Amino acid sequence: MKRFAALLLALCLAFTAMACAPKEEEAPRGADVLSQVSGLDADAVMLTVDGREVTNQMYLYWLTYTMESLSASMPSWVDDAGLLKWDEAASEDMTVEELVRQEALNTAKMYMVVENWAEEYGIALTEDEIAIIDQDLDTYAQQLGGQEMYDAYLWDQGLTADLNRRLSHTYYLYSKFHDAAMEPGSPLYIEDEVLYQYDGVTPDSVLVDHILLTKGDDAAANAEAYAAMEQILEMLDQSGDSAASVFSYIADQVSQDPGRPYCPYGYLVTEDAEFLPEFKEAALRLEEGQYSGIVETDAGYHILLRRPLRQYVADQYLSGLITVAMDNAEVTYSDAYEALDLRQFQIDYQTYTALHSAVKDLTGELEEAASGAGDTEA
Repeated sequence: MKRFAALLLALCLAFTAMACAPKEEEAPRGADVLSQVSGLDADAVMLTVDGREVTNQMYLYWLTYTMESLSASMPSWVDDAGLLKWDEAASEDMTVEELVRQEALNTAKMYMVVENWAEEYGIALTEDEIAIIDQDLDTYAQQLGGQEMYDAYLWDQGLTADLNRRLSHTYYLYSKFHDAAMEPGSPLYIEDEVLYQYDGVTPDSVLVDHILLTKGDDAAANAEAYAAMEQILEMLDQSGDSAASVFSYIADQVSQDPGRPYCPYGYLVTEDAEFLPEFKEAALRLEEGQYSGIVETDAGYHILLRRPLRQYVADQYLSGLITVAMDNAEVTYSDAYEALDLRQFQIDYQTYTALHSAVKDLTGELEEAASGAGDTEA
């Protein structure tokens, strides 16, 4: 997620191009680099989604993220200067510029829909969950060298600490929608008539996740893999009510199943499904929420966990609901939204970051030179 790879332009070129950027007297220094470049007030409203406000800062962050994601994934849409070919056809009926605008707007709508739903359905982060998020952010700040370095890093990303925290909270709120989708009585609960409309999902299906360590080339390697699985099983036994969460964490970290990125919650298993026999037999014996002992197959050593069947479709289900909500959302736009020149914004942004990078490099060289001179004098 680390973005903003600035071009190393000559300082004279950077200063010349920056003459076209907003002047200091026209707009004060922004709360972040993107507000600085655009000359827009970071806290002013760019647009609203079903009455929820999206600030200039939020929209510019998503806009820049969209531009850089497309530049990285579609190099044919980027010219020799590193700028998007805005008039290039992105599809039969959409230019690159229209696609960028649409994707940035869709991201804004998605986040606002999630926040509105959280209020409407009474879904909120607990104090413990907020404390965990804050601890994660604080740990990252310390890794960067402290709060001052962290704030400077966020500024370069077009963020502030408050906005970064808000986006983190919204992300975790969405994960709580998954819990609501599996909770009877919840307004987001996946009813049976909806559940069994999904391909392959039947009343006889079970959803089984697993941790896999593959077998090695010799007995010693296999013994090592088995011993590691014994340690994992012991950790699960000691985790109590948190076993499912611990299982997920371990599986994400160590499981050697190449299909995990595509099936993060596991696999649908039925009597006639084509799985290794030992795996299938163990899967069908499990109760929901129960994990197995070590199961050996030709593929290696497994520990299985039976998950709630609704977890298999929760992503698709929620994505569909949110897409409908986004399509039906009432959006109002500010004059700044209508007036924003994406092409000039990208030019100004790249110029600014190139200047910023060059100045940082020069400062570092001067500090290194001064340190060297001091050592010599000593």
